[in-house]
Amino acid sequence: MSGGRRQRALIAQGVAQESGLLLDEPATGPDPGARERIAALLTEPVADGVAVVRATHDLEAARSADACLLLRDGRLVGQGHPGRLPTPAALDRIR
Repeated sequence: MSGGRRQRALIAQGVAQESGLLLDEPATGPDPGARERIAALLTEPVADGVAVVRATHDLEAARSADACLLLRDGRLVGQGHPGRLPTPAALDRIR
């Protein structure tokens, strides 16, 4: 099974279990169309009140979140609205 298919299967399993989801780089591996389907799939549990936490290095994915945390070496260095947080100055602090 390809990495992208495995990633989609794991996400589907988490959604089916109706529990909170902790996703580490869910857009890594799938092709662009699959990434869009994954993003759309993740809106459903959020609308139902399920917590979805997604770790990502993809700034576009981060900007589509409801809230954003910036981590450096496992420590919180920033938090806020994703439309305002991933600024060049904030990203310089975590490099």
